[in-house]
Amino acid sequence: MSIRAGTILAISLLLVTTRPSGAQEMSFPYTTFVTRDSLAHVLLRYDACAWRASDALLEHDSSSLPLLGPEWFCLNQGGRWHAIFGRFDPSTDRYRIVVHYVVADSTPVHSSEQLDTLVVTADARAIHRAAGLLPPSFDGSGFRFNTYVLPQDSTIVVWILPAMQPSGELVFGAEAQYSFDRSGHELKQQQVVEGPIRWFRADTSVAFRIDSNSPDVPTVGDLFFYYSVRGAFKSIRIKTAKYSSSRIATDSGQVWVHVLLDH
Repeated sequence: MSIRAGTILAISLLLVTTRPSGAQEMSFPYTTFVTRDSLAHVLLRYDACAWRASDALLEHDSSSLPLLGPEWFCLNQGGRWHAIFGRFDPSTDRYRIVVHYVVADSTPVHSSEQLDTLVVTADARAIHRAAGLLPPSFDGSGFRFNTYVLPQDSTIVVWILPAMQPSGELVFGAEAQYSFDRSGHELKQQQVVEGPIRWFRADTSVAFRIDSNSPDVPTVGDLFFYYSVRGAFKSIRIKTAKYSSSRIATDSGQVWVHVLLDH
């Protein structure tokens, strides 16, 4: 592929960490990118809570595993991350908490702190509902996926993204987003990308390219995958149908550069 003459310098100066004047002239949907990039960072913090808590569960509370269902999740309250393991019973529409951690200084510790029962049950309910809405291609892919639940002011958003595979494969290309009302009962919106799903192994000698399924701005799943695996390759960039996006080092730190592709 080729890049239009003069585009690299212009975009590297304009589309960095803040929205400068004149960025609209470059046609890149910058506001959308910033929103998705911010959400990817929230999911990364959630992910850190989830893997620390799940490791703690296997090490210290493995006897509780038979009591657990698939509806376990992390919850940020007052700037602290809680990890909640339990089981949702759709017949009674109730959620039973079995193990509760607070992740303090990166270390999960048992907690008896009271949580809002309505909030916890609504999150578990939304996870249960989202699992039933997933297209068969997700289960049929043979890959594992992680579930993230993010309560908003008036909605609960459930994200389902490829997990790190036990075999060490790095997977991207499929993602699902389900938005429910604040009770977790009513589906308000859904966005699903079924693939194609791609998988690779880490190789620090490889300049890696994420071939996005997006027509323009990298998806939340693309950005989450980028940040999750950027240390696994020599370099990494995201290619959509219209742009190539990567981060470069400057005197002020790492900044995003979005290059318009010439087709």
